[in-house]
Amino acid sequence: VVFCSVMEAAKQSWGQCFQGTGRSFPCGYNALVQASIASHCIAAARALGLTTGVLDMDVRHSQFGPRILEVNARMGGGSVAPMHDLVYNLDLVEVHLKTLLGVSVAHLAHCQPKDPTMCYEAGWVMSPHSGEIQGMDSFMEELQATFAAQPDVISITKLLDDGAQVVGYNEGLHSCLIQVVARGPSKDVAGQNLGTVLRTAEDRITQVVVPRSEDQSESVQPVASRTTSAVALTGIAALISVMEKEQRTVLVIGTGPRARNIDLFLKLSAL
Repeated sequence: VVFCSVMEAAKQSWGQCFQGTGRSFPCGYNALVQASIASHCIAAARALGLTTGVLDMDVRHSQFGPRILEVNARMGGGSVAPMHDLVYNLDLVEVHLKTLLGVSVAHLAHCQPKDPTMCYEAGWVMSPHSGEIQGMDSFMEELQATFAAQPDVISITKLLDDGAQVVGYNEGLHSCLIQVVARGPSKDVAGQNLGTVLRTAEDRITQVVVPRSEDQSESVQPVASRTTSAVALTGIAALISVMEKEQRTVLVIGTGPRARNIDLFLKLSAL
């Protein structure tokens, strides 16, 4: 392993969301806990035979120590790439391509945050309810103009365009509409800067998401599937709680033959 970073998933105020709704650097855990998380992830990668390229893993740190939630043989999505660029001046896409081509990235072993005095927070504006996006471009222009003179608000990025069908945060697996990255001399200040943008956007975002009529809701996403999604997320949360108490690893793999998934699960369970 040449380079490993631990970033903390943030939890914002959007109802009972099972999914993480933000990302924070530096991680709030102490160096010893971060080292145990990194070691656990490295062991998981080796157990699965993942030896080349950029990997992304989701981990829950419990009273029993780190527990793997998700293993991805790819770069992380969302704010993972821009956060690494901001913190380390590191292009994860370039690093991934170099490793696949056999180009040495040994220099990354000495990679350190370019400004250790700065903290970064990333967060998302969720869809407040299900519907269709309308007027997003004008909304973004207004929001970006509001914070244009604030250097600690690094970016406000649109994630979905007009016409996109979205799901509300309390109706299933929620849709992320806007990504915001902010910074500050401490985690609290960075969080406050991020929170100011998010609250401003949240107060206005309802005008962008036009609710579906009952007929449209049935045709786009049946109520049953939304209910099933909520039940499924509740079940996953309960499963994680049980697995933590049993000191086991939880593995979520979205695709692939079921037998292969079971084989991978058994390998991780042995950690």
